[in-house]
Amino acid sequence: MDPTVAFIRRNARPLELLLFEHSRGQDRREQVLTALAAYQNDDGGFGWAIEPDNFSPHSTPIGTWRATTALREIDCYDRDVPLVGRAVDYLLATRRPDGRWNATDPSTNGYPHAPWWQDTGPDDRVWGINPTAALLGYLLRAGLPVADEATALIERYVAGGPVTMTELPCALDLYDDLRALGVEPPAGFADRLAGDIDALLERDPARWGDYVVRPSSLFGPGHREFATPYAELIAAEQDHLRRTRNPDGSWEPNWQWDAHPQEWAVAKNWWKAILARDYLDFLAR
Repeated sequence: MDPTVAFIRRNARPLELLLFEHSRGQDRREQVLTALAAYQNDDGGFGWAIEPDNFSPHSTPIGTWRATTALREIDCYDRDVPLVGRAVDYLLATRRPDGRWNATDPSTNGYPHAPWWQDTGPDDRVWGINPTAALLGYLLRAGLPVADEATALIERYVAGGPVTMTELPCALDLYDDLRALGVEPPAGFADRLAGDIDALLERDPARWGDYVVRPSSLFGPGHREFATPYAELIAAEQDHLRRTRNPDGSWEPNWQWDAHPQEWAVAKNWWKAILARDYLDFLAR
């Protein structure tokens, strides 16, 4: 058995192991929904460390966004599926008056979490279009009438200033959702995405151990439309990954917590299994 596959099987949480098996041709849709249900609260949102860097049991938009990434993998947007319908209801109930979702939540502060999830007050809870762009895309796929809101967000994005490395993947998800629905993306959207990829993508392999945007951050199974100009850089990172793989088949995360060392040790191992799968997919491009 490939050592990375073996590492995933030994260390992945049930949810990520099922997603791994599903992506390799085994129908695990119902089992994934069952695994996801363990993270869903009565309000329809998701918590309980579904986002591995946040051990709060409480529902948050970010936790619910994380659940939608799993639902995307099993192509599940049907609101008649109870878990999906309740998640959609939660998202509609937690939108801000300006139509966005908060990235941080005060309920997190009482539980072990990475420092970036610390809630420091209402002025810092919105992180640009993260996670709003991705959540609007999911709601569009689920048949919600949010096209006007998505168009308005895209127009602001196209006309706006620089974005962060956490915002760009959300914008790419929304773009892919429009394409999947057969909707022509608004003017300038693709060009703006291409420009942001060019601006944020780290080209120096010596810095890939830092918390930077690497080709694998953007060009896994999705977003292939924008990958063509970066074929040499993709090949370079594939070589880098082959060189830096641990003997047990895993890779180290390029971030860590500043506190809660016991919980971080648990979260780190979860992340290593998640990254192992992500990098396997990237190496198989």
